[in-house]
Amino acid sequence: MKTKPYLFITLLLAFLCVLGNLSAVELRRDFAALRTSFEAGQLDNAADQLLRLRPSTDEERAFVLHYTALLKAGLADAKPVFNQNIERYPSTYYGQMSMLELGKILLLEHDLQGCHSILRRITHPDIVDRLYWQAVCAMQMDQHEDCISFADSFIRLSGTNALIEKAFYLMADSQMTLRRYQNAVSTLNRLKDKPGLPSDEQYFYYQLASAYEKAGNITEAVANYRRSYESNKFTQVAYQIEDKLFALRSTNRSQVDISFLYPYTELNIPVPSDSIGTANPQNTVSLPVVPGGTTLEPRRVNVRPNSGYYLQAGRFSVEANALSRANEICTKNLQSLYFPEQQGGRNTWVVMSGPFSSAAEAETARNLLISHNIDCFAVRY
Repeated sequence: MKTKPYLFITLLLAFLCVLGNLSAVELRRDFAALRTSFEAGQLDNAADQLLRLRPSTDEERAFVLHYTALLKAGLADAKPVFNQNIERYPSTYYGQMSMLELGKILLLEHDLQGCHSILRRITHPDIVDRLYWQAVCAMQMDQHEDCISFADSFIRLSGTNALIEKAFYLMADSQMTLRRYQNAVSTLNRLKDKPGLPSDEQYFYYQLASAYEKAGNITEAVANYRRSYESNKFTQVAYQIEDKLFALRSTNRSQVDISFLYPYTELNIPVPSDSIGTANPQNTVSLPVVPGGTTLEPRRVNVRPNSGYYLQAGRFSVEANALSRANEICTKNLQSLYFPEQQGGRNTWVVMSGPFSSAAEAETARNLLISHNIDCFAVRY
């Protein structure tokens, strides 16, 4: 039999993750076999089995209509069948499962009032997923108190449901919107205590760090940003973390150590012997003097320098942040430049100071910038 383009099924699986609890009702063997085929993704087989079913009760008739809708090739074809099932058998399990699926479709279509209304009609105790989708609907309607309530109820009742992690994030996001930052911290820590969760640790620790930052706990915020950043330094989340850490450093200098972003390794480049002697008996190096009245400005270049001694003072995902750092360096009477560079498939902006005439001069400049809380490290091209 030729495979059909079960568009409706594809959309639900791709965007809505699960199809609800499909095993809450005892079924005759042939009905149960169809459900098993459907859950295994054997859609052509399920369609053939559906044609052979002979329902004898309202629950079985509701089952047939429900799976007839699920096996339709598109949303427009599925909706009237779901509605028919809801009208005929509203009190059955599969009649109410059709309410759940229709609610998901209305959510995709941004019909939030329609979604809210249909989900409220579900009363079957085994259809716990309705609470999750009610939380999603409430979030999109900016009803954050309701979102928290629905998500919390879903978490308590759902056990190991595949949607439980998303429910925690929904709850924390609504708490953040309501400025209940410490509550959001507690919610995310509850998620961390769940076995096997979180599934994406970088995203989780980024969210937890953001909650700590909003709650005013800078130490925990930086610690969790660092954990998120070090799990993968080449993602968009990592670039966002860099920007957040530099912003935190500018307002909370004494509490924020971001040296881990750009760990400094000493160059160990020998300084020529003629640069040390009577002209500089204490082995110190002075930086170039900028003429009085001269205002330094950052230079935007297209590529990384190919020769000389430089200091790298940051990599940013936003050009404006790179320019801000370059301007900050200029206020210390040091030349600065910045340029675009691809890293991990993403466009970033690198800030540098220089060029310097020697390794010793670069080291002196590095110490000056660090004394002003500008983290950097030396490079030679």
